[in-house]
This record gives sequence, structure tokens and C-alpha cells, in this order.
Amino acid sequence: MSSEINLQADVGQLTLQGLSAFNTLLATLTADDVNPMAMIQMENLGAAFPINGKYAAKVPDMLQRCSSSRLDRLGLVVGWRKGDAASLMAKSAGGQAIALLATALMGISGDRGDVFFGLSRKLLPASIALSSISQLEDVARLLSKKLAPLGSGNLVAEQVSLIHDVYTQLQKPVPTDLLEVMSTESAVDLLYAVSRALREDGALVRISGTQAMGYIYSLVTMMFPHDCLVTVDNFVVFEGENRKVLVEFETASAERPTEIKIETILRISHAVPLPIVIEPRERKVLECAGHFTWEGFLADQLQLNLLDHGIKCTEELRVAIAGVLVLIPAELKGMAMFPESHPLPRSGLVSLLGDHPNYRISQVCQTILRIPPTERPQNIEEALAQLMHVFQSDTKSRVSCSCGLILNKCNPLQGWPDLRYRDKEEDCRLRHIWNIVGRALDKALVALFVEAGINATVWGNGWKWYGTRLATQFLTYKYSQDTFDASCQKIHSEIMSLAGYISETKDRVIGQLACSDSSTIYSGVLRTMSITPDRGVLYYLVDGRLQLNGRYHSSLRTLPVPERPKATRSLYMHKGVVKPSSFGEHLDLLLTVHERSAFLELTCAVRFSGNTVRLQLARVLIASYGLEESEPCEHSPTEELSADRMENIMTTSVAAPRAQEKKIAIVQTAGNATAQLLSCELAVPTIIQRRSCLNCTYDEADGKFKMIIVG
Repeated sequence: MSSEINLQADVGQLTLQGLSAFNTLLATLTADDVNPMAMIQMENLGAAFPINGKYAAKVPDMLQRCSSSRLDRLGLVVGWRKGDAASLMAKSAGGQAIALLATALMGISGDRGDVFFGLSRKLLPASIALSSISQLEDVARLLSKKLAPLGSGNLVAEQVSLIHDVYTQLQKPVPTDLLEVMSTESAVDLLYAVSRALREDGALVRISGTQAMGYIYSLVTMMFPHDCLVTVDNFVVFEGENRKVLVEFETASAERPTEIKIETILRISHAVPLPIVIEPRERKVLECAGHFTWEGFLADQLQLNLLDHGIKCTEELRVAIAGVLVLIPAELKGMAMFPESHPLPRSGLVSLLGDHPNYRISQVCQTILRIPPTERPQNIEEALAQLMHVFQSDTKSRVSCSCGLILNKCNPLQGWPDLRYRDKEEDCRLRHIWNIVGRALDKALVALFVEAGINATVWGNGWKWYGTRLATQFLTYKYSQDTFDASCQKIHSEIMSLAGYISETKDRVIGQLACSDSSTIYSGVLRTMSITPDRGVLYYLVDGRLQLNGRYHSSLRTLPVPERPKATRSLYMHKGVVKPSSFGEHLDLLLTVHERSAFLELTCAVRFSGNTVRLQLARVLIASYGLEESEPCEHSPTEELSADRMENIMTTSVAAPRAQEKKIAIVQTAGNATAQLLSCELAVPTIIQRRSCLNCTYDEADGKFKMIIVG
């Protein structure tokens, strides 16, 4: 008799109490809000797709990475949790395959849950395929976020650009439907055919046509490079060791649906070929095209959008875009058009880029646009003229204006006046392409405020911006001499949208402190809780998600709180003298984070002189961007305020920084950088005294500013 004793149990008879034996595993899955059966189903589904190649080799380490950084003042962690649900998939070939498929599928179909549901019905026994569409989508979303640094969006742009070049070299017209989106049913048929070909001896799948072939080519080379053969009009573009998946790009003149055929060696099967059905949609690019790595993200997004119109994004165009971009910060001043808008500093946007703005701008342009160091244009007019020249040179042989002479919407000299309206498919294609260039400028401008870390990714949101933004507004209104809203709120909300889409309701945009998708973006102020003028306005984009209590979260917000009261009387003045002091600084700062159903809520409270006052930290943060710095003077910064100026001032504190009536508030926060930050008020013009005396700062503020913060 064997000395081994095998423990057996009838799992079907387990009670809820009996599940306690699996507490650790269930806790992991519950923390990530995924269904355990959906995870098992997806792992089994992945076993039907034997992946290979360089991307497959990276998957295990990517799924198991657990690096993180701390926001100590908030008690939050940004990164990936060790042993999370996604890391469980790294332990099996099926788990790795389904994770890579969930990532690659982002470009082929927007309804991944539906695709996996349909595939399960074809490839898995009914006893295993029990999960709902939404449960499968939750797992797919979780896995694709963890694998975002693979850069599925960058790969699509690279591969479609290659195909464009091959058609050009062969002197064949480039198809305009390479980036069409196939229906859910067609995506299921495609993946089912590929799975059969890879698993059955003597079988192969032939995919021929042009519709949606850009996405199909990217998926195949990402997941099965050793098993595919790719041709363009019979010219071999890519060949693996095994030819099990044949991807055949046909000529653009062959106007018929892309077909999928399962074939056997020496004999074509009698099965009817499956045509790929294209989903009708308003625009050419998916609302979510995948994730893009920070290095070159704008170059690849621009490439993808222009290739969808049959136009290659040249280095000359990217350099011309950078030429315009480098000059915008110094000239963009604008004004706040609404009562609660907080204006930019008088010196314009450039003052928010720290002590070395030109170096910062140059480095960001080279990184996100993949361009070499270039000579700076003399002025904005010269830069715009060069951009228009390159644009017209790149488009004139491929696209013509259909607006008509009366409408004349496509005149680049008018800027981007129609970006405020949603693009319609029936509109002029040339205008669509010009708008793509405008959106690239908008994204590049806000990228100047971002410092990206290793593995940081940008959300490929299909350029879901229909309104003009800061760059396009400035360039459009420059010629009409009109004014536009260039507020600190606009900068903040546009930066937040880089990592994830946020609904642009007033309270939500103003209240957003961090946004988390596959990477998390947050203001550098959350690290220091102080104003750092030498670094300017800086946001960090880091790999990973917001974590609290071992759970991932999508955003950190502050909810509206009552306004701080205005001061009714001045603080204590020793012998009636007003001089810089720290009498108005807070005694205690309390920051707490609370989990809500859809986000993390941050509460900020300061204690001063026995009273506790709550602040909406996001409003304080945004207000600090518009803080003006006083002009230097030759007097001592500690010099007292002269008696003739004291009639029009009131000394105040962090708890109530504003003054009553028409008096100028002097907030006594000398030497306390955190108190200076917390004293900022949205829509209240404020100047900070740093390298000047109080008298000179008062003279500078009189008639222009309502608050002086003592530095």
C-alpha cells in the first residue's frame, strides 16, 4: 500500500464557510474587483492561443511587476501591488496569452467583453463558459492596463506606417480602410480561425483584403510573429519560421470585404470564406486606440490618425509642429473670461515652466515627437508659415478641399475655428486632417508640464477632443485679435486627460487631483505640499495605479467645501507695526483619504487659533499656478510697512486669507512654504512677496491684486 495519503474533497458540496480555505486567493481577486470564474474562463480561453515572439517574452515580467512610489503626506501608494490579480495570469501559458490578447485586441474591437464571450462559446465547453460579458470585460481591462507599457498603440502606428511605405515603394495606391473597425462577430470569427490554424496540424488561415488589415497585422505580429507570413500585393513584408497565419494585403482597387479562410495543406477546405464586416462609425479612429508609451506617444498618435487618411506623417511635419510649439508659451497670455476662472500670471504660460523653460520645452518635444534638436524659429508667424507649407506639401497630392469657396473652412490662416464642433464624416477631409494637426499641438502643449517615469503610458483616447484647447485657441484668436479663456483650470483639466478621460463638469475637473489608468498622473504639489517656483508647474506621470488599503482606484478627488470666510479684523500687530511674520501660519494640517464607490476622496483641514477650516485642496493647487511673484527691490525684505499704506490693508491668516471690503490682505506666512500654498484662493488675484520689501510689494499690488502672501 502506498504511504501517500491523498486528501480528497467534494468541491461541489463546499459551503460558504468552506471557502475560507481559499481566503488569500479570493481576497486578491476581490481587491481588484474581478470575478474568480471569469479569471478561470479567460485563462482557459488563452490556452487556445499559443503565443510567441518578443512581446510574449515580456508578458510574465510585466504581469508580475510590483514597483511603487509613495505619496507620504497622503498615505497613498502609486504603482502595482505585489501578487495582484493580473500577476496570477503570469503563472500559466493560457494566462499570459489571454493577457496579451486583451492588450492587442484594443485596436481591433472596442467591445472586448463581447469578443471574449463569443470566443468562449466557440472554443470552451459550456460548463466553463459561465461568465457574463461585463465580467470578461473587467478581466480584459485589468490585464491590458498591466501590459500597457508594451505600447500596443505605438505598434499599430509603426506597422501601418510600414505598410504605407511598402505600397508607396510598389507604386500602388494606399488603401484608406486599413484602420476600419470590424464588428464583434467578425473579430470572433477572425480569432477563432487563427486559433484553429495554430492548434491543428496541416491547417492554416488566410486573411486577405485591406479593410481593418492594419489592426489585424499588428495583432498577428504582436502575438504570433513566428507563425505568420505577411505580404503586400504578393511582396513579402514579414515571414516567420512557420507559415500558419497568412496576412495578404491586396491592392486598394479590390473593393471587397477582407476574407478569412481556413485551409489545409494541398487542399482548400469547402467551408465558405468569412467576410469581415465593418462597423459603421463617424470617424476613422477608435475612441480608444490602445496605450502609448510616453517616448514618441504624440508622433505615433499623429501617425496613426494621418495614416487613416492615407497620409504619412513626415519628420518635417513633426519638426514644424515643434517649431510652433516652442514659441507658444512665451506668447500665450490670454485672460480669465469667467468669474471663477483663475488667470495665468502676467508673463504668460512660460512662467509656469520653471527657471529653464527653453530646455524643458526642447527636451519634451524631442521625446514625444521623436525629432532631433532643431533650430528655434525667429517668431510665431515664421513658424506658422512653415507649418502651413509642410502641411500643404504633404496633403496636396492626396486630399483636396470640398468645402467650397464660400465656406472656405480649410484655410490654415484661419487657425482652427471649427474645432469647437464635433467632426462629422460628411465634412471636408482636408479640414479633418488640419484639425488632427491642431489636436497634436494641444496635446504637446500640456505635455510640457509632465515628467514621465519608466514604463509610463498615455491613454490612447482616440483624440476625443472636439473643442478648441489652449494651443489652438491661442493660434486661432491671434489673428482675429479676440480674447479667449486661458485659465489655470484649463491647464489642469487638459493635463489630467492625458492619463484618463474625465467628464468635464465644473466640479469634477476642479476637484480632480490624480487620474489613474495604466499610469497615474498627479501634481507635484502633492509630494511637497509647497510652492516651488524654480520647477514651475509640474505633474508626474508614473507607471501603476492609485492604491489604498491594497485596492486600486481610478482617481483622487476633493469635493466642494464652503468658501473660507473673509477676515473681519487684522491679526495681532506688535506695537501696531506691520512687518513680515509667520503669525498667520496654520498650527496643524490634516489630510485624510476616504474610499468611495468610484474614487478616492481627499479631505484637507487646517487648524488656526482654535478653529478648524476645511479646504478644497484642488482649488488651492490650481490657484497657486496663477500666483505672481513681486519684482525685486533694493530694500530689506523684513522692512516694516509704512504708516501711510496701513489704512488700506488687513493682515490675515491661512484660515481666512481674504480681507473685507476693498482692502488688500497681507497673509502672514513668512518662511512657511506650505502655509503660502494653502493661502491661495481661486479667482483672487494674488502676489507673493519674495525678493522685495513689503512697501514695494504693496505699491505693485495696489489696484491689481487683492492679496499679498508673505514669503
